[in-house]
Amino acid sequence: MSAERLSLLSVQTFGELFDYAALWQHDKKKPEFKADRVVVSAFLCHSTAHGPRHPSLEIRPTPAVLEVIGREMLAIDRDRIYFEIITFDDGTSTVYAKYNQILGSHKLANIHTDTIPTF
Repeated sequence: MSAERLSLLSVQTFGELFDYAALWQHDKKKPEFKADRVVVSAFLCHSTAHGPRHPSLEIRPTPAVLEVIGREMLAIDRDRIYFEIITFDDGTSTVYAKYNQILGSHKLANIHTDTIPTF
């Protein structure tokens, strides 16, 4: 999927945003990705709007996601982008790209919750 076609309305599944997912292991060095001048972490946290957090994931964003982040998010010195999914009771989840050190995020998509890998 090209970055031109990646939009909030066109993406419906986890797999359209991330082509790899595994449980986050705190003792292992994680890869980072470059999106233009923005450094993107392989970290994804997953929580629910009203309830417990899910296990964090190590992910790999698709090239189209990296293109969107590079085009639409500012590069901040010594900062990293990570991802967050918030799951709602209606079976939908919202995916954000978020800055690690400053307040700010970019809404990437609303996806079907049942497409998010569980471990």
